[in-house]
Amino acid sequence: MQQYISTYGQVSEIFCDTRMTSKAAIEQGLRRSARMQTERSHPLGCLLVLSAVNCSPEQKHIRDMLAKEREKVRDWIKACIERAVANGELPDSTDIHMLVTLFETFLRGISTQALDGVPYEIIDAAITQLMSIWDALSAS
Repeated sequence: MQQYISTYGQVSEIFCDTRMTSKAAIEQGLRRSARMQTERSHPLGCLLVLSAVNCSPEQKHIRDMLAKEREKVRDWIKACIERAVANGELPDSTDIHMLVTLFETFLRGISTQALDGVPYEIIDAAITQLMSIWDALSAS
């Protein structure tokens, strides 16, 4: 797992990049993750998501370890959205928990889509539509 996190898993670290807007960080994080997960040079999908569903009850410690890694990424997304509210990129009335759930659920769902052979271009188009929610929130 450490090998995965230090290579393919690094795509999620962009959620922590404060040199760009929060919207850009979220959008690029989703697009990079989709690109990585649909590349055919390695198994499709995300190890942190797909291997968690294959653990037997006796391997609870592995499931817990994977959950901790997913929680770290969830926290990065949350911090990114909180930063957007703090700097006025999103209004103070933003439901932060809802947005975290929305973006993280989409991020995790990319795994299943990639595993099922949905091409990057389709997932990329869905990301464009998803980000229109951000635009609508920022306009209010």
